[in-house]
Amino acid sequence: MKDHLENSRYSVGHAKRRIAEFQREFDAFVESESIVIVTESDLDAAQDVHKLKLVKPMPVPLKGTAFDVVSNLRAALDHAGYAIAIADGKKGDDAHFPFGINAQSRRSLNRGRSVDIRREIFDVMFAFEPYEGGNDVLFALNRLCNTHKHEVVVPTALASGAFKVTKFDGRFSLIRSPWDRVKNEMEFARTEIGKELSGEFQFEIAIVFGDIDFVRGEPVLKVLCAICEEVERVLEAIEAEALRIGIFK
Repeated sequence: MKDHLENSRYSVGHAKRRIAEFQREFDAFVESESIVIVTESDLDAAQDVHKLKLVKPMPVPLKGTAFDVVSNLRAALDHAGYAIAIADGKKGDDAHFPFGINAQSRRSLNRGRSVDIRREIFDVMFAFEPYEGGNDVLFALNRLCNTHKHEVVVPTALASGAFKVTKFDGRFSLIRSPWDRVKNEMEFARTEIGKELSGEFQFEIAIVFGDIDFVRGEPVLKVLCAICEEVERVLEAIEAEALRIGIFK
């Protein structure tokens, strides 16, 4: 039997390879001690400020790698629509996956740029709710492919567990402040000036999405993997329905 979704599967496979590349680049970034603990004095408050600080730039390729992933996953869905149309004897000019067609448009039987996709397959696609207020994962994919913001992915650090102070000879306070994206740092403790602070401090370093709706502040790898899994689910459902109604043979 012909593999009608060969192009879609290739795009998903390429996206997975790029996700693996992102993981390797990220691991190397973390292991290079890119974020370190520093101490700065706040003379006005008569305190030493203990911070996590980014001291090395985030690898430039990470932004491009992330967009390669989402572009290929978006393409996988459009390839599937085109394959359906061609197998059904259509030209495939209007066989796009129905991103953004909301429930109100669906009720009015408006398929927009998906009219070359047979109704049964369109209904399967639409059942995944690829619009705002529906399937957040698929809508995030659409939003990421259409964004042109400069701050796409950014490094950050979070406190990931309880801090254990093992040595201190004065007053101190532990702080769980948010990551400052302008200064690329995060304050986690304040002490009296000149007092030594030692302990076990647990932090999690992540690469997160910047100022983009639906994924703002979310770890990039987590989002990319979730989108990939969802796209594979959609493709499986499309293929099953196309076989059931005889479009794919």
